[in-house]
Amino acid sequence: ELVNREAQSTSVKLDPETKLHYRTVKAAPRTYVSHEDYVLADLSLLEAGLTAEKDGFDAVCIDTVSDSGVAALRSALSIPIVGPGRTMFLTALMLGEQFSIIAMWKDWFGLYKKTLTELNMTKKCASMRAIDITPDSRNLLGGKEEEIFPLLLKTAQKCISEDGADVICLGSTTMHQAHEWLSDK
Repeated sequence: ELVNREAQSTSVKLDPETKLHYRTVKAAPRTYVSHEDYVLADLSLLEAGLTAEKDGFDAVCIDTVSDSGVAALRSALSIPIVGPGRTMFLTALMLGEQFSIIAMWKDWFGLYKKTLTELNMTKKCASMRAIDITPDSRNLLGGKEEEIFPLLLKTAQKCISEDGADVICLGSTTMHQAHEWLSDK
């Protein structure tokens, strides 16, 4: 799955001096749907990033909206530790008053609630909605764009019209392939 993770970086323009290095974890939960999964994710990301500062890296960026390992790494390292969940939710509040999260399936809602509670931001989340399609961690959305993208759009539109969201957040970094298409719509 490392290739899928690396592919995300092609959609952003970085300073030519910035180099991204990807590290895999030794173990990871399959689905991130239980407290056991959350602990395993925290431990595996802590282990993967613990030597980053000693290895000469300027920062660690976690690649999961769950922000697994962020708190533990921040307590152990002095370099910046960036979690996409926190970054996304805080950026959403710079763009609007309330945001909604669209996800592949409802089983991920616990992850969002955990992060939103830690940030004391539950009242800023207008809603969480899912299209209820089991995520494909190998192929992500590839080959399913015609089926999934319209479902995500319809769900996002409900978040805006029915729930009062000003901003839509994607519930997983594995959904990055839908970002540009949804933004255009």
